[in-house]
Amino acid sequence: VTFDDGLTDHAKAAHDILEPMGIKAVFFVCSRPLTEHRALAVHKVHYLRAMTEPARFREELLTALPPEWRTRQLTQDERLKAERTYIYDKPEHGQIKYLLNSLLPEDILDDVTSKMLSNRGIDERRFCAETYMDAAGLRRLEDRGHRIGAHTHDH
Repeated sequence: VTFDDGLTDHAKAAHDILEPMGIKAVFFVCSRPLTEHRALAVHKVHYLRAMTEPARFREELLTALPPEWRTRQLTQDERLKAERTYIYDKPEHGQIKYLLNSLLPEDILDDVTSKMLSNRGIDERRFCAETYMDAAGLRRLEDRGHRIGAHTHDH
């Protein structure tokens, strides 16, 4: 059994579910939350999307983007790819997902999602502490027979 990214709920799953059955896991951890106290863009996006009504998320995201991305329109081909990829979403929501997952450069996505967290009064360091395992938690997993591996620095 493997877990990616080093999320706190993974340690809870290991403790509550796997360990009583004698199952050990490998935890592939990203180092950036541990070393820089900066969240991974993918988790910031998931959190923001989960906590924000879709139309509001779209508006806030577009407002936070640099001007060249704020006004960029998806090409017909990109719209079709979004539609084929996100078949359960309304087209405008699928297009935002396509922008986030396929078009935006990682550094821009990271900056924008950090800004969106900050605009909500969420401290990224605290977000990391609540979202990702710390070094002591990783040591506890290893002490209980699990293995820790690397999942790159920033996903």
